[in-house]
Amino acid sequence: MKILMVSSEAVPYAKTGGLADMVSALAIQLTNMGHDVKIVIPRYYKIDRKKLTQLEGPMAVAAGQQETWTAVYTTSMPGCDRLKVYFIDHEQCFGRDGIYGVPGESDFHDNPYRFAVLAHGAFQLCRKLGWYPDISHAHDWSSCLAPVILKHVCR
Repeated sequence: MKILMVSSEAVPYAKTGGLADMVSALAIQLTNMGHDVKIVIPRYYKIDRKKLTQLEGPMAVAAGQQETWTAVYTTSMPGCDRLKVYFIDHEQCFGRDGIYGVPGESDFHDNPYRFAVLAHGAFQLCRKLGWYPDISHAHDWSSCLAPVILKHVCR
């Protein structure tokens, strides 16, 4: 079964709490059971591009009334080579020190837009790869648009 996991966090790349641990552990377990799992997260500032492989060409992502362009990077999950992790790279959205905010600004003012780019980008990535999931997991509020996009946009 093909399983897409959309999340703002995944260990060892980005973590603020238990979400990151759970996403990676579940994805590894499902992969070890024989499923084809892909994780899609943002490429935050602290995630070194030099340790990733960039997919060829830019990717157009519609978010709201706008279209923006992103890059996509990938790598294998440490200890589980069959599990691929993809990173949506958009400096305006994710090129920051914090994941959701920073001290003094607990939530970035544009978080709804940032994570809309993630959710739309996840399905654009599926199109780019020619890989269409049987199941998609939207992990926590930051990826909550993914099921809505799947139902109303991806046809």
